[in-house]
This record gives sequence, structure tokens and C-alpha cells, in this order.
Amino acid sequence: ASLLFFTLKKHGIYRASKGWSLLLMQLFAACFVMLLFLWWAKDDVNTWLAWGAMDRVWNLLWLIFAAGGIYVVFLLIVGVRPWRWKVPVVE
Repeated sequence: ASLLFFTLKKHGIYRASKGWSLLLMQLFAACFVMLLFLWWAKDDVNTWLAWGAMDRVWNLLWLIFAAGGIYVVFLLIVGVRPWRWKVPVVE
């Protein structure tokens, strides 16, 4: 993917639109906040191993949904609004 990107950019076929750098910064910030939450919410390995199978499943599901929710909410807080994105029609 990176080879394709750099080749298209080198030949002038790909030109990034205005606003991509802001979007990438917002995405990286949301990933960092989600990482901080997961680091805070982690349990000790011994605790994890002491749990039964269903306790592990429920804990993992809780972490996945909570981390995803934090990611989406943080993106909304920093101003990412995907329903406002418009794709230009090329004719």
C-alpha cells in the first residue's frame, strides 16, 4: 500500500485534499485516548488466568465495546462528522 501511495504521489496522480492532515491528527488522538483507556482498564494476568471462560468473554466484550465507544465519542468531541463528508462526482 505504501509503495502504491508513494508512486502515485511521485507521478502527481494523487494529491491530498485540504483537511487530511487535521483528520489524521484527530484519528491519532482518538487512538491515543483509546489506548490510555485500555491501559487503565487492563487487569493483571494472574487475575485473567484465574477467571473462568465466561468471565473472560464478558470482560473482553466489555473492553471492546467501551474502547470503541470512547473512540467514537472522542472523534465526535474533536469535530469529526462523517455524515458531512461529500464525495465529489467525477464525470
